[in-house]
Amino acid sequence: MAEAHFEKRIFIQTTPQAAYNELANPVNYLGLQPLLTTIDDVQRRTDEEGRTVYTYSAVEAFRFLGLIPYNNRFRARMTLIRPNEEIQTVVDSPGGVRVYGRFVFEPQDGGVVVRDIIHLQMLWFLRWFVVSQAEAAQETLLTNLKYRLEAYKEM
Repeated sequence: MAEAHFEKRIFIQTTPQAAYNELANPVNYLGLQPLLTTIDDVQRRTDEEGRTVYTYSAVEAFRFLGLIPYNNRFRARMTLIRPNEEIQTVVDSPGGVRVYGRFVFEPQDGGVVVRDIIHLQMLWFLRWFVVSQAEAAQETLLTNLKYRLEAYKEM
């Protein structure tokens, strides 16, 4: 198995609570994460530590070599670790791909820095494709989140 790690961060002129609330609901990722086309079978429960946990299915639309379409259905588990501070997600995807994601919300200068920390595990021959897609998708997600939250604030 190959592994990769990366971190993206963005400053958003909003409160940590607003950024956290937007990312604490799986359905809100539609329109934020550019590959996602469907989120369904969302189930909410509380774990042994009293934290909210969502499990859900989702579909990402990929194009291999820019031509061959592939709809990748995966399962995810999102745990709201600390309100307004941290969210963790584990994604199990076909082909042996596993994504561990962590959003950390840090107050700064009247806004919030959202850190998106990603750890990927995949088969070695998928490494380039998985990493390139994940980095691009997360960069776009953070940019879209900034736009969404700052546009709401101006209304």
